[in-house]
Amino acid sequence: MRALFRIAAALVVLLGLGLGAGLALHWPVAAPALSTRPAAGEAQAPADASGDFATQLTRLEAAVDAQRRADQRQSGAFAENLRTAAMRLSMSGPLAPLTQRTLIALGQRPALQKTLFWLMPLVGWMSEPFLYPLPADADPAARLQALIDARAAVGIRVTLDNVGDASHSAAKAAAYRDFYRRLILAADGGGMPPPLSVSLKLSALVDDLPAALGAAGTTKRAEILNALRALLGPSADGAPAAVFIRVDMEEYAYKDLTLALFRELIETAPELAMDATGQSRIGVVIQAYLRDSARDLASLATWGEARGVRIPVRLVKGAYADDEKTLARNQHRPSPVWDFKASTDASYLMLADYLLRHPERFDTRFATHNMSTQARVMALAAARGYRPEQIEFQMLYGMGEPIKQALVTLGYQVREYVPAGSLARGLGYAGRRFAELTNPDNALARTLQGDYSALTETPEFVSEQDRAAAEAARAALMATGPKGARTGTTYALLIGVCVPWASPAAAVCEQNVALMAATLTETLGLDEQHLRTLVGSAARYQGVVDAFAWLRASVTPADRVIFYYNGHGVLSGDDNGDEADGLDEILCLWSAHPPFSRQAALWTQTWMSDDRLAALLRALPTQYQILIMDTCHGEAAIHGFDLGGAPTHYDQGQAALLAAARADQLALTDVSGRHGLFTQMLATALKERPATLRAAFDQAAAATWAESRRLCQTRAADNAGQPPCIEQRPTLTDPRRLTETPW
Repeated sequence: MRALFRIAAALVVLLGLGLGAGLALHWPVAAPALSTRPAAGEAQAPADASGDFATQLTRLEAAVDAQRRADQRQSGAFAENLRTAAMRLSMSGPLAPLTQRTLIALGQRPALQKTLFWLMPLVGWMSEPFLYPLPADADPAARLQALIDARAAVGIRVTLDNVGDASHSAAKAAAYRDFYRRLILAADGGGMPPPLSVSLKLSALVDDLPAALGAAGTTKRAEILNALRALLGPSADGAPAAVFIRVDMEEYAYKDLTLALFRELIETAPELAMDATGQSRIGVVIQAYLRDSARDLASLATWGEARGVRIPVRLVKGAYADDEKTLARNQHRPSPVWDFKASTDASYLMLADYLLRHPERFDTRFATHNMSTQARVMALAAARGYRPEQIEFQMLYGMGEPIKQALVTLGYQVREYVPAGSLARGLGYAGRRFAELTNPDNALARTLQGDYSALTETPEFVSEQDRAAAEAARAALMATGPKGARTGTTYALLIGVCVPWASPAAAVCEQNVALMAATLTETLGLDEQHLRTLVGSAARYQGVVDAFAWLRASVTPADRVIFYYNGHGVLSGDDNGDEADGLDEILCLWSAHPPFSRQAALWTQTWMSDDRLAALLRALPTQYQILIMDTCHGEAAIHGFDLGGAPTHYDQGQAALLAAARADQLALTDVSGRHGLFTQMLATALKERPATLRAAFDQAAAATWAESRRLCQTRAADNAGQPPCIEQRPTLTDPRRLTETPW
């Protein structure tokens, strides 16, 4: 007996030594020296209105560093280090698959939980950071209310998710639905603050979700719709339930089904799906790693516009890339996901920009833990005129706490997805989080240790296949635009500047502005307080910048902006590589004397480049912009500018450009010499009150070309030996068909 005791003691000692050595080996090392750059709120913090990616990333990194410094001063570091070491040990080498299988088995087999009862407290302790456990026999409302209050105290909102995977029986699906019903009843009864925000999976809402696919799935689809209607249904007092439901996107096989059910629910039960203010009480998720997500967004935009629905969208990158690629390969079909991570990142930003350009159609939330992506969204939003508090980032509970706090400090909304429920249901989910946070190559894990090198990757469509698919995606997004009557206000900024040291006389440009102002006032009923004109010496560089500041402070996303420029335009060497012809279009704003050179005029902010004009226009909150350029080379007036990644071409996504002349042509005055030829013809067409601006342009363009041809023939006859003038051909660039909407 004594010998057996000694052997057992030796085994315990050896096990303890092995465990201790393993924990020591995987103990978190001290974080590298933190940046000494000031955090948000400290001196020298860059302004949050910047549309520059590098500036926004610097601000975000500084704020995260400040939060990590604060965290290091708090107590409890030893316990967290011990937990991290235990997770790393469990996910190291051959232990990783064993840990995953054990967690899944524990979650699915109650008998195994009883057998390994001694292991459950350890598993629960390790899962605690990213799983909010709820006893099966307890009312969840009180515990969840405590969580909601605690997170609200640090500026973070909460969305609740019944943790777990698909329901494999009707009983489990019923229990899944009952979890949400109890929460909704608690919110309706005052036990939780309305409106309650929850997310759910269709594969758990009902059992056997594959049965809903195909023509034979009518019964199962009806079951799903009935389950959603029941959750949205009226409370005891007859009022709609105080809840917002986000339907999560799962495997690609269910994507079209999920979107179709979302649309059908709103079409068949608008009294349940929409609240009293007309906002949707149910939302969807779009996965950026799917090649056809752009097409899905475009389709949703068209559907939503036809029904007057503003669609709540949560933009994510996607969590099943490897599985989708493997399944597609096994089924001998093309993969639905992008080939490379950089392509997925580029897709996310392309979709984010589209969503930000359509606030009238989408209510968007940005879900990502990647600081680089967050900073790029911040830059895109700032460039579009959004304030930080108008942007919401979403992250998972227990993942990237310093980043969340940094975003809150910078003024952004932050929402946490909280997987709540029994420990057993959440063990598979916990295992996935173990793997992410213990992977040394994981960008989030590296970021939380102060290693920002993973943030330097450039989002771009990498392979030839990805680039071809990206072009198709852009085409799908560009094809959508507002088709119906607008409900907003029209604002107009009209600029006329004929410099005193060149022809024509200053009065010509002033008369053009007066003619256009009178035409817009007469045909659109434009209010004087929504109209601003700059002529002569008022049309200096700073005057134009100040006028755009007025527009930015005045317009809303529902409004329309008309920008008119009449004056000299010249071409100059491209200074940032975004022009296919290597030339920038320059607007020759007012100056008393001719500048030393075109470049000098730009450097001294006397003249304005098309890149600078594009930045001013893009900063406006509205995506409905009409540009009328009666100037030489007008077609080239708006090209690309850089947000910190690949150049994005403004004229391919936001504005309609009506140009008096092609990029290689000059613009003429009319026969009287009092007005620009194109301005005169466009004003004449508009006064006939056409149904659309496109109709007015077509008429004006034809008249301009015919008159310029006649003038050229006349001048050639009158001036023998002089080079013939160029026949003026106005051009229209309108990828979103803004000019086809009711004028």
